Amino acid sequence: LRKILSMAMASCLFLVLVSLARTGALSSASSPVRFWTSGTCPFAQRVWCALEESGVDYELKLVDLKQKSAEFAAKYDEANPGGRPKVPLLEVGDLTLTESLPVTEFVAEKYAPAELLPSTPERRAVARLMVEVAPFGYYFEILKRRNDAADLADAVSELARKLVAFDKFLAKHQPKDGPFLEGRRFTFADAAVAPFATRACVLLRHFVDLDLLEICQLRNAPRTKAYLEALLRRQSVLKTGVQEDKLIENTKDVLVRLDEAARKAAEDAAAAAAAGK
Repeated sequence: LRKILSMAMASCLFLVLVSLARTGALSSASSPVRFWTSGTCPFAQRVWCALEESGVDYELKLVDLKQKSAEFAAKYDEANPGGRPKVPLLEVGDLTLTESLPVTEFVAEKYAPAELLPSTPERRAVARLMVEVAPFGYYFEILKRRNDAADLADAVSELARKLVAFDKFLAKHQPKDGPFLEGRRFTFADAAVAPFATRACVLLRHFVDLDLLEICQLRNAPRTKAYLEALLRRQSVLKTGVQEDKLIENTKDVLVRLDEAARKAAEDAAAAAAAGK
């Protein structure tokens, strides 16, 4: 009986260890995780969301992208030798990774595959496709055209078309209950889309008085609307996001620089044309 009990306990222990290994609990304990971000970059926020969703312990390292430390530059060179140091950067033991999409999916697969990774190759492919076709990054094109009424109207019309097209994508690939691509499950793909969706909602409302949820309502895009609403209230998205006032100020600075560059380009073109005459 003692031998049978011993074998049973050993079997249970083996199953527990296998389960821990699959969820990443063992590997995270033996391999410290360090995540480098500026705190404001939407690409880095993709990884940050996935880390928060996974529940893995990690060390947060903030980077000043205007004055990058020698330590950060050296770590980046480990991942991408000769590349221009940028965030996100993730260290797991001796492994160093960069570029937001592969790192986001790596976090999902290593630390929370049952939650963050769709269960089949087909569904994972659809998830990657959703990241590619999601329309929310188009917000910046609208901001760049905000000073020309005709250009702005064209850009807004194009955004509305994209929101409706995305609704059709969700209708084809999303379970009926929604709101995420995998129904109620938030996956790495949602983590990848969320930073741009939230920025689009805040910045379009502030700079051009455009409400994405209202457009979805008016254009009959209910799935896109429900998806946006779910992202906007997701705790990991809120925790890793940028405060609205800071986001607006940062964007103002970027737009001022873009406006100045556009003016100078126009002046140079006019001068060149005058000289040619």
